Amino acid sequence: KILAFTPIFYPHMGGAERTVYELYSRLVRDHGYEVALVTIHTDAAPSYEVIEGIHVYRIGKNYGNKLVKIALLQVLFFWIYLRKFSFRGWRVLHIHYAFHVSLSALFFRYILRKKLIVSEYHFGTGADISSEKENPSLVNNICGMVYRAAALVLTISQDNKRFIQAVSQ
Repeated sequence: KILAFTPIFYPHMGGAERTVYELYSRLVRDHGYEVALVTIHTDAAPSYEVIEGIHVYRIGKNYGNKLVKIALLQVLFFWIYLRKFSFRGWRVLHIHYAFHVSLSALFFRYILRKKLIVSEYHFGTGADISSEKENPSLVNNICGMVYRAAALVLTISQDNKRFIQAVSQ
């Protein structure tokens, strides 16, 4: 059983969303995994749906302010976990982007003793920056803690690998 979180999931789009969709649909179809994916709610999507065996839960709403969105995601992620999943056999938390639910990820890893896997597609706070130097140092420190806590970190480029290494030291 895999509990997953990504701040964006529109499987009809390209990029990271398509990667997430392909990964989980194959894990369900080819390997029999149970996947619950938690993401941010959008106006045009249902709060819950099953997409090729992936149970998709959409929470909150897509706030424009990044800091508000990230703070609310922490609370909403905990809330849906306690309400829907509790402690029933979820062994792995797979997050896409280290920063967005970092506090929840660290809680899962160190308090609940769950395996943490991180997939990183950008440099901490998003695609609009080109290096770790453009992040506030707090963001880099938090991302570094999450990367060090992870059993596995997946990335899509050598630039991302350098970012992860730079903030993980």
